[in-house]
Amino acid sequence: MNVTEDVRKKFIAHDRTIGLHDVRLSEIDLRLQCTETANFEGVLIWKIGGYRQRKLQAVGGRLVSLYSQPFYTSRYGYKMCARIYLNGDGAGRGSHLSLFFVVMQVTAVLRLAQRTMIILKMCLPLNLPLLYM
Repeated sequence: MNVTEDVRKKFIAHDRTIGLHDVRLSEIDLRLQCTETANFEGVLIWKIGGYRQRKLQAVGGRLVSLYSQPFYTSRYGYKMCARIYLNGDGAGRGSHLSLFFVVMQVTAVLRLAQRTMIILKMCLPLNLPLLYM
């Protein structure tokens, strides 16, 4: 084995290691973002960036749905998120935007109060053309 081949193999190994570190760093960054934005009062404020591009991806079938960051009913309550289908889901596919409330994880037996109100609000920018709605 010559020196050039040995250096090439080491380069490939280092490149692979850097790739693994990049993936791990991205996972840690995502966890940090979720921790920083965690809400323990049952409130979710979710801004969907790049809406027009994502809507076009949904219409083209490349993007099915998006999940919001998690939020909680209380410090030890239910872990929840929102799921949105920008091109609709079920009977609304192709004509509506579908928004769902998702209970993600229950670590203990918890009860939602019978009179718990869940409100889903959607705010759209005023300058959004009808084509993208």
